[in-house]
Amino acid sequence: MMEVAFVIQDMEDLIAKPISLLVFYFKLIKILIIFLNIYLAQCSQGCIPNQGFCNSTNVCLCYPSYYGADCSISCSRNGTCNGRGNCSSSGQCECDQQWNGSYCTLRNEFILIFIFLSHLSFL
Repeated sequence: MMEVAFVIQDMEDLIAKPISLLVFYFKLIKILIIFLNIYLAQCSQGCIPNQGFCNSTNVCLCYPSYYGADCSISCSRNGTCNGRGNCSSSGQCECDQQWNGSYCTLRNEFILIFIFLSHLSFL
């Protein structure tokens, strides 16, 4: 049979090595927790699949053309805004100067004519 003998050279080796190993494991666990939080984070509202993703602070980050807390609002210049405006950060159309309405479908001069004609009918 083979006997194994451990030689302790000094008391510092006996204390320092286990402590440094313990510190190493704590750091490793901390890194794993950060990693899991980043890649397994679940947003409180939940992001709409294929429209956004959840980041490490549990906030939905929306892909281009999607807006809202859960990325459920779709807005695009050529689609929603009919090529006559841009989407705001809330997913609403901000129309070009000569256009108006929720989807930028009303020309401003037509609105003025309509207001003028409706005013004439009351005379």
